[in-house]
Amino acid sequence: GIGVTRNQRFELISPAWCRMLQRDESELLGRHASEIFVSPADYEALGPLVREAFAGTGAYVGEWRFLRRDGSQFWGQLNARPVARDNPGAGTIWTCSDVTDLRASREHLEWRATHDPLTGLGNRVAFELRMKAVLGHPPAALLFIDLDRFKPVNDRHGHSAGDAMLKTVASV
Repeated sequence: GIGVTRNQRFELISPAWCRMLQRDESELLGRHASEIFVSPADYEALGPLVREAFAGTGAYVGEWRFLRRDGSQFWGQLNARPVARDNPGAGTIWTCSDVTDLRASREHLEWRATHDPLTGLGNRVAFELRMKAVLGHPPAALLFIDLDRFKPVNDRHGHSAGDAMLKTVASV
């Protein structure tokens, strides 16, 4: 979707963005841009990032949560450029793409990189990251659990029994 804002109000919004937001153009034109964000805090955080990007490269790119008419949310990738770089009052051109599925895939891959798929517990990578954080802020404690005689469970009762044992210990 494409939109143009001036003084933080929509002056133009494309049908594609209206579809993403489940709103009619008439519901958005003249409205404050903050109304499509999930939270006022998100919208307030966007302003300084956009100003900094415009002062530097002249373009902004970021991901934000947006609110549909029915109250559901989606992640959108926002791209922004000033209408006229030397005149901030001329407005901003925005494009937005729904990246909800892409973001969910990325988060799933990140989770899998730091968690054991069987137990859902953090793996060695997650452990090392957490230990660095904890050791930087004493006092700290570490609890270590060693499963004695785990190999015989697998050998005598099969890997499904060993998996069940690991899941049970992990849930505790």
